[in-house]
Amino acid sequence: MQKVKEVARDLNKIPAFSAVVPSVFKVADKFTEDNPEVKIVKLSKDFIRLFGDKVETSAVNSFTIYGHLLALPIKDIAVFNRLSKIEKAISPLGAVYNLLEQQPCCEEGDLVNGEEANVFYARDIFGKIQAITLHGTNDGWKVLVFSTDDFKPWEIGCKIHLLEPLVSLVSSQAVSRKSSRRLGHVPISAINYA
Repeated sequence: MQKVKEVARDLNKIPAFSAVVPSVFKVADKFTEDNPEVKIVKLSKDFIRLFGDKVETSAVNSFTIYGHLLALPIKDIAVFNRLSKIEKAISPLGAVYNLLEQQPCCEEGDLVNGEEANVFYARDIFGKIQAITLHGTNDGWKVLVFSTDDFKPWEIGCKIHLLEPLVSLVSSQAVSRKSSRRLGHVPISAINYA
């Protein structure tokens, strides 16, 4: 019973925010460096190559996204292993853009600013899951793409955005510390919910 109370308490600490999406979202129309709505100062060539021709359609007009601020490094595979299904990692790019609209010039808000990355996962035009990072600078947003096959972990201070809170799954796993580290699992304390 104590574990259930701990999980419920931790779930209440995870910042959740809504993102509105249009029924049709053309990535190339909004993710541009000359967009007057959102100040994007750098759009990586990989983003343009992998997502530029993408058009998303959605029957749902809003999504709840959970922001997980890292207190310890974590790899993409460890994030995916904690989700009920891999699709809970995938954020529609229309939702990501809506979050940028809420902080168009890197104002304070749900997205972190500075050196740390805001990490979102999305399927590219080939169907492969990629990590998209948003970096808020004094000049505007930098939008980059990283392969989820990379074994480099996301660093402390990065914020990983998912469609499901991680803590419920981390708390329910009975894995020893030794096997947990071997499997790439990170203890609950790796994620800062404050």
